[in-house]
Amino acid sequence: MEIDGKLRSTEPLLLDYIANLCSTLLVVPDPPESGVLYLARGLLNVLQTYAWDFNSDAKVKAYLSILSLLSAMAQETYAYHITGVDSDDRLYGNDPKFLAELQKLSDTILGEVLQQLHELADVPQRQGALAVALLGVGIVHGDLADAKFATLLANLWALALKTGGTDSRLLSRHATYLRRQKAAGRAIADELIQRL
Repeated sequence: MEIDGKLRSTEPLLLDYIANLCSTLLVVPDPPESGVLYLARGLLNVLQTYAWDFNSDAKVKAYLSILSLLSAMAQETYAYHITGVDSDDRLYGNDPKFLAELQKLSDTILGEVLQQLHELADVPQRQGALAVALLGVGIVHGDLADAKFATLLANLWALALKTGGTDSRLLSRHATYLRRQKAAGRAIADELIQRL
């Protein structure tokens, strides 16, 4: 896209659109004849076929938006609704099958993000920045009491420190947040707190 006479990537605009679309998808119910997570899977399928810039981390950032959406969808009651629209929280509630589908799709996306992190081993600053981004999503949306997930977050933390180029103030804020959450009684695996 040309802006002010210069060619610019449209991926930042696309990322904004995807984040907004995910916010909308939270309250839009899936068509009953299509099954659960139909709309989220449709978005994911489109993102997988899109021709992403190889030197950009936009695809991973889009996946992180979808992980945030799936986490919000796992809540018993959604943070917001549209009057007169029964969102998936009202249709499925905490149905075990619905939660299992959310977990399965989340695991798939997380696997894609981790694969991208692995592929960026030769570009440590990008790898570190994405590790911090995934760490932030994991801290806010993940099950911090799960030992396996806490280990993943601790490893992301170590990767971010090892690769350098990450904002140490952001890591410090993450650590402060986790310690405050632990002090407030949130279930957080001890290993994660110890490795900060």
